[in-house]
Amino acid sequence: MSNLYLKSGYLNVPWLDEITEKNNISYIVIVGSRQIGKTYGTLKLMLDTDRRFILMRRTQTEVDFLTNIALNPFQNIDDTVVIKSDSKYTARIDKIDENDNKNQIGMVTSLKGIAKIRGFNGQVFSDLVFDEFIPENHVTKIRDEGDAFINALITISGNRELEGRKPLKVWLLANANNIDNPILEVMNLQKKFDQMVIKGQEYSLLKDKGIMIINAIGSEIISKRKDSSIFKIANEKSKVIQMAFENEFSYNDKESVHKEDLKQFYVICSVRDKFSLWMSRHDRHLHVYKYVNSTKIYNNNDRAKKEFLKKYPDIRNDYFKNNITFSDIIIKENFRKFIDVK
Repeated sequence: MSNLYLKSGYLNVPWLDEITEKNNISYIVIVGSRQIGKTYGTLKLMLDTDRRFILMRRTQTEVDFLTNIALNPFQNIDDTVVIKSDSKYTARIDKIDENDNKNQIGMVTSLKGIAKIRGFNGQVFSDLVFDEFIPENHVTKIRDEGDAFINALITISGNRELEGRKPLKVWLLANANNIDNPILEVMNLQKKFDQMVIKGQEYSLLKDKGIMIINAIGSEIISKRKDSSIFKIANEKSKVIQMAFENEFSYNDKESVHKEDLKQFYVICSVRDKFSLWMSRHDRHLHVYKYVNSTKIYNNNDRAKKEFLKKYPDIRNDYFKNNITFSDIIIKENFRKFIDVK
C-alpha cells in the first residue's frame, strides 16, 4: 500500500485512522519491527486530534516505568505532556498549558490493573492504545491474558454502543515476537497473520469483524537499518535481529512448515481441538495437520499428554531430527506445547 508509509519511511498512522473511519473499523492491529513509528505515530495522532485516550501496557511495572521522565513516550512528540502516578494502578496523562495548568487528556494503566479500579467510567475515553501487546519470550506470562484483555474492553466500553455512541477504538501495537500469543489467539487472528506473513501481505481489512491488520514489512527504514553498525556485528539469524530489523515473528520457527498431499498419509491420532498426527504411507515421515476426528483422540491435558508420549516415545526425537512437517505455524506451536518442546 503506497499510503501505508510516509516519505520518511515511518508508518502513516493518520491515513490508517482515515481508512478505519471510512470502513467502520474499531480494531487496528499493527505488528512491525522496532522504531518504525508504531507507538510514536499513534500517540501523536491522539494528541493532534485532541482525543481522550487510555495508554495500556501489559504489567504494572511497565506503567510505573512510564512515569519516569526519561521513559515518557511523549517526550519526543510534545514535551508539555507529562505522566504522573495518581493511584496504585493508574497514572494521569496531563498536558501543561502556558499558565502551567495541568489538563488531563488521558490515563495509563495495565492489562490487569484496569479490572481493579473501582467506580471506573471508561466511556469518557474514545480510544485505547495497547502498546507492546506481544511480549518477548523471556517476559513473565500473565494467567488468562486473553480473557483479561476482553474484560478490559468490556470495562472501558461500558454501554456506549447500546446508547447509540461510537464503539471504543482500539489500537494494538507490537513488535513481531511470537505469533502464538494470547491476544491474537483470543481475537482469532493467528491464522490470518500466518497467512499474511507467508504471502508477504502488509494490509488486510476484515470488515465483518471490524478489524484492520498491518504487517509492516515494507518500510524503507527496515532496509536502511541493515547498514547500521548493530546489524553488521550481529548474527543475522539472531531472533532479536529477525524481529527488530526484518519484522519476522522471531520466536516462531518456520522450518518444516509446508503443505503435504494428505492422500499420501493416513491419520493415526488427534489431540482434541489442537491437531491431528498423520503417518506417511511410504516411510516414517510424520505430518501434523489441523484437528480432525480419528479413531484415537487425546484430550489436551497432562494425563492425556503422558499417555500420548508413552504411545509415541520417539516423537520428540522425530521432531528434532526434522522428521515431522506441519501444515502451518499455529499447528506447529500447538504440537510443540503438547509435547513440551521449548
